[in-house]
Amino acid sequence: MQNSLENALDKLVQELNASGKQEVANYFISLRQQVNTDNIADLSKTLEQLMSLGTIVQYADFSYKQEVMLEDVYEAAKLLKNSI
Repeated sequence: MQNSLENALDKLVQELNASGKQEVANYFISLRQQVNTDNIADLSKTLEQLMSLGTIVQYADFSYKQEVMLEDVYEAAKLLKNSI
């Protein structure tokens, strides 16, 4: 499940970079790095962050495609959170 989240984040970062949204892409790169931890408390905190990013869609002026990709990230984070 962690791989699904990492893959979803990678796809979103790639799309954000391609559309010139490097600052937002860097934010998601940072969160992706935080997913790679053995510390369950830290992982849980990062997953909570990923599951509460709805407002970033407006802030970063996401396209519909990017919104769908963020939804994939949300779903993958939710599944992983429920499994820990």
